Amino acid sequence: MKRLGRLRLVIVSVLLVSPVACEQSKDILPDLDLPAPPPAEKLIELQNANAEPIDQLYTRAVVKITWHDEKDKKRFEEADGPLIYRRPTDLALALGKLGETWYWLGSDDERFWILDLHSDPRVAHVGSHAVAQANPQASPLPIRPDDLVVLMGVGKLPRVEGLTVELTDKGYLLRYPPDPARNGVRREVTMDGLARIVRVVLYDRRGEVLADAKRINPFRMEIRELPFEQQPWLARNTIIEIPTRRSTVEIFMPRTTRGKDKVRDVQFDFDKLVKVQRIEQIENLDERR
Repeated sequence: MKRLGRLRLVIVSVLLVSPVACEQSKDILPDLDLPAPPPAEKLIELQNANAEPIDQLYTRAVVKITWHDEKDKKRFEEADGPLIYRRPTDLALALGKLGETWYWLGSDDERFWILDLHSDPRVAHVGSHAVAQANPQASPLPIRPDDLVVLMGVGKLPRVEGLTVELTDKGYLLRYPPDPARNGVRREVTMDGLARIVRVVLYDRRGEVLADAKRINPFRMEIRELPFEQQPWLARNTIIEIPTRRSTVEIFMPRTTRGKDKVRDVQFDFDKLVKVQRIEQIENLDERR
C-alpha cells in the first residue's frame, strides 16, 4: 500500500506541481553527416505523409518516471496501461499496475483531464485548451496532449509563417516562431535524414525549456493494409525531460497497431468517463491562477 501511495504522489507531483531545475541527460542522438537542408516545407510534408496513415493507434505503454524528492534524492517509479490515439486530438493514457488503473489521462478537441482513481474521494482535474493556451499557469501539464501526439510521431506538424531550417550535428533543425496563441511558447523540431522526428524542445516566452523530448529506437507501425515500406515510422521510446519539475518521463511503446475495436468513443468522452469511473469531485483547472 505504501508503494501505491508513493506512485500517486509521484504522478501528482510531476503533473500538478512546479519545482526547480533538472540535471542534464547525456545526448542520445548520434552525429549525422547530412547534405544541406531541404526547405522547411519539404521536411513538414515528409513528416506529415508519414503520419497520414495513422488515423488511430493502440498500444500497451510502459511509463517510467524519474524525479527528486523533497530531500533531493533521486526516485524512480514505473506504471503501464493502454495508450490510445484517434486523429486529430483524441488521446487516452491509463496508468496503473497489476491490472488496476490508478490514473486516466486524456483529451479531446476542447479539453484535457487527469482522473485520479486512487484517491479518496476520486477526483477529476479538467481544463480547456483555450485557457491553457492563453494562460499556461492554469494548466498542470508542461506539454499539451496535442504536443504529446507530435512527440510520439503520430501527429502532423503545423505549417506556419516564419519557419526556419538549418543543418546541425544532430540533424535538420526546424525552428518555429513564438506562438501568440500559447503565450509565446516556441517549438524546435530536429529531424533525421529520413525526415523522422528525433527531438522536440518547447521553450516559454523567456527562452527557458519547458520540455525536451527525444525519440529513439525507430520502428514501423503495423498497418496490414499497407506494404511494409509504406508503414509509418514511430519510436519505441520517447524520453521527455521536464526541467521545471526536476523530472524525466519515458514512454515505451511495444507492439503498436490501429487497435480496430479497441478504440471507442467513451475513451475520449470526459463526461461519460466521470460516470463510468465514479468520480466524486471535479477540479476546474481553468480557475487556477
